[in-house]
Amino acid sequence: MPIINFAIPTVLEKKITQTIEQKGFSSKAEFFRFAAISFLDQQSNEWNSDPELSYLIQSIKKQTKIKFNKRKIPSVREQLKDL
Repeated sequence: MPIINFAIPTVLEKKITQTIEQKGFSSKAEFFRFAAISFLDQQSNEWNSDPELSYLIQSIKKQTKIKFNKRKIPSVREQLKDL
């Protein structure tokens, strides 16, 4: 499993430590894994719960795949340079 290191403000670290103790997480690593999975699931569910948004996302994916196939998608700046 890859190791990820990052810094957080002391105030946030104290809140996280308190939450870990209150909710019974075994470690900070477990807390952050849970937070990451929870966030990703929430994002996925938000998009999938709205049929119109889900349809638009699928349409954009399809058109992007058709237009660019496996080529690099140009940056927004490149795409809008002629406007």
